[in-house]
Amino acid sequence: GIFQSNKNAAERYIHLSGRELPIVGVAVLDIAISELLALRFCGDIREIDSFLGTNGDGRAPGASAGARMQLAYLIGLLRKEDLKVFRILKAIRNLFAHGVELNYRSPEVAKQLHALEDAWHTALLRTGWVATQKMKGLGQSEDAGKGLLLAIILTYELQLHEELPKVDRISPLRHVSHPDLSHVIRRDH
Repeated sequence: GIFQSNKNAAERYIHLSGRELPIVGVAVLDIAISELLALRFCGDIREIDSFLGTNGDGRAPGASAGARMQLAYLIGLLRKEDLKVFRILKAIRNLFAHGVELNYRSPEVAKQLHALEDAWHTALLRTGWVATQKMKGLGQSEDAGKGLLLAIILTYELQLHEELPKVDRISPLRHVSHPDLSHVIRRDH
């Protein structure tokens, strides 16, 4: 899994181009979320892999990064503030994955970088961390954009790694009883 090589997480990103960083970084975070979800789910591992698409089926209900992020939030693996950061990271990833001519100074990327910085500061404040001052040159400099992304991706990669031993598997239902719903069923006779 992604967490097995976590000791030198920064090395995974150092030599990436500005375009590659959000693509690879979000992919790594997506894999990390998939691993946490798999630990949380109960049931047969084949069913879990089939649902998450980790068996290679991109049509699976939980195969997209966005679906996994939302699901991780809904079952308590991500906080709402973190979900917002992850969604902006995904938007930046999509811009670079589908926009051949884009860079960190492109208006659409710069706009997302500023939104990302604001969302990350909010997420940090909610955890009790002290958010640093705003980055200078964000949206004007490749280095500022890459630096922000690298800091956020590494922070979340390490945070998700720390959550790994804390994840509890959902307990399967032992017996499903069917309550009397006759008072709920509408009868129009």
